[in-house]
Amino acid sequence: MKLRKERWLQKIESVKIMKQKRKAEAKRKATPVVGDMQPLMEALPELSDLTAGGRGRKPVKSHIAKAEPSDFCLMKQAQKHRLLWFQVTEELEQCLDGLD
Repeated sequence: MKLRKERWLQKIESVKIMKQKRKAEAKRKATPVVGDMQPLMEALPELSDLTAGGRGRKPVKSHIAKAEPSDFCLMKQAQKHRLLWFQVTEELEQCLDGLD
């Protein structure tokens, strides 16, 4: 009796999974321009990292460093702090090198 119940539950579960797969496939086919990308992702698993985060994540933008202004008055507060911190650490290194 217990075995029959387990088989019955497995059948129900497999039907649910099939419905979910059909629903997901229909959703992928409804995607404009590209259609169903699942077969491609299964064939090329290394592409899955690139296509998996389509809507959930923002694309990684390369950081382009802008030239910092040379005039202290034109610098933003964070740039001033960075410059002063860099100058202080250089002075400390020079002082420590002078002690050796």
